[in-house]
Amino acid sequence: MPLVKAAIGDQRYLIAQLAQSYRNPVDALKEYVSNSVDNMLEFGLPSIRVLVLFNKDYTQRNGARAPRIIIQDDGTGMMWQTLLHAPEKVGLSNKRDKQMLIGKKAVGLWAYGNFSDSTTMRMYTRPYSRFGEAPEKVYDSVNQKISEQFRSSGLRVTSSKTPDICYYIGEWPSMRDFKNNRDVNIDVVGEGNLEPHVPFKHGVRTVVQGIPDRQMDHLLRNLPKELREMYDPLLRENRAQIFIGTWGGKKQTRLKPLEYNGTVITDETINVPFTDSSGKTQNGTVRCYIVYTPQKAPTAIRVYDRGVLVVQLPQLETDLMGTPLASENVTGFITQNFLTPNINRDSFIRNTEFDGFLDIVDKLKKHVGDELRKYQVVNKTESDKLAELTDTFINSLDTTWKDLRKELFLGGHVLVPGVKEDPILSVSPTGGRGVTRIQGKGNGKTPEQTKGRPTYEQTGDGEYRHIRGGRRLISYVVHRTEFDLQEMHLTSKLDPSQGKVYINTAHTLRKQVERQRDEEGLARFDAHLISHQVAIGEVLKLCETVGEDPTQYLRDFVPHMAIRFYMNGVKAMGIDN
Repeated sequence: MPLVKAAIGDQRYLIAQLAQSYRNPVDALKEYVSNSVDNMLEFGLPSIRVLVLFNKDYTQRNGARAPRIIIQDDGTGMMWQTLLHAPEKVGLSNKRDKQMLIGKKAVGLWAYGNFSDSTTMRMYTRPYSRFGEAPEKVYDSVNQKISEQFRSSGLRVTSSKTPDICYYIGEWPSMRDFKNNRDVNIDVVGEGNLEPHVPFKHGVRTVVQGIPDRQMDHLLRNLPKELREMYDPLLRENRAQIFIGTWGGKKQTRLKPLEYNGTVITDETINVPFTDSSGKTQNGTVRCYIVYTPQKAPTAIRVYDRGVLVVQLPQLETDLMGTPLASENVTGFITQNFLTPNINRDSFIRNTEFDGFLDIVDKLKKHVGDELRKYQVVNKTESDKLAELTDTFINSLDTTWKDLRKELFLGGHVLVPGVKEDPILSVSPTGGRGVTRIQGKGNGKTPEQTKGRPTYEQTGDGEYRHIRGGRRLISYVVHRTEFDLQEMHLTSKLDPSQGKVYINTAHTLRKQVERQRDEEGLARFDAHLISHQVAIGEVLKLCETVGEDPTQYLRDFVPHMAIRFYMNGVKAMGIDN
């Protein structure tokens, strides 16, 4: 196996790239996905399929755990000479001022070093012999000349089963070992030597191994959202098909494009002639997809280069700050295919093409401004109405909960099916004139000694009524927001410690209601969610106060409480159920 000496062609440039490009593990892993997408863009492939698979429990032969991530695509793959010489040209590029930057300097091959000093990287690749033809078979009779080249170089195929189907492999050392020895192993292997042992027709498989557990958890949590934002136009056009899951798992989740909650005010594609690097006139395109959101948008308008995120629009040009395109009620994307990203891919080089792009943005600014004023008038009324209905609903919860506490927790025992003794709360007279207080079994304190605990008095007919004070029993704040991908299946969630109910504005069911443009219908939908979460929150608080396990009470109380909250709340809002 030959050893290829890795070299840094331009040390200062490389250091600057590494320092700015891979700020965290998510950025480092995105680099390998970017390599796959860039392969599609460079060679004009109609689409590319990328798998990002996690294996947290992988164990090496010596028994040591080595959590790893596998990134695999079905692109053109890397030719032998490219793989052989890539480690020798780190940082060198004769295309620094050209459009294609990522994948041309071999810097990205070293992104795995961002995880830890002990992380290693192994890359398998099987290329097309020529674009559009069958994958390369290194040792067949048609390719005797190439076969002789491999044999004379000391390369070998280590699989005896399928010697005619081969893969090129590059093994990159850990950063710890690289400090002492810059050797990168380049070889040819057969199917039997693939890791994992699953063949592929063509493309690149990258295995990053030895990732710390906390970084794996961080990647699982954040990578899907990052990739959706980075490649939204390509996902939308079905050109990039990115799947995330576990190796060996039954199901990998395909990333969906971003969903913009609001009203589309611009969706058009503009043709723009431009001059390429060879002096030829080409036809470029700019697609503008702009959305108005009644509430504050989660992000500003993004600008993409051929479907790959570069920068947010307000950061691109300071003159755009304070304009309609930088409004907090506007989101969406602009993607084009003729500008030249700068070295760090966080903006574009200022040239003639860039000036033409700004002309398009100026026209878009006026159009969006006109539309924005129109929709703000309409949606302000609708948004205010939804907020008003929600406030009315929240205010009704207090009265309902006081009635529920009397029904469920007064009378000497808790009305829980199957529980006859040892109630969660018991009622004991205090000796005062017709006054009875609820006494908890958890801390031995009366409600007068415990902050927020209610006091009841017994009326002449034996009924109990709450002695009203200035403090409300129930106080919740409702936040409407788009959930992360991992929680996208949830319609709502509760933060009991903060008294906050979160409603997922991107959930399919809520979006169906929202599209009907019926504020009362949307208020009823949200009321269902709020009722359920508040019921859970109040049972949890009550059980925590008296030191009880809430499991049984959540099951037995929450459905009944949620229905009562909803029915009384809708009645208070003055809308039909």
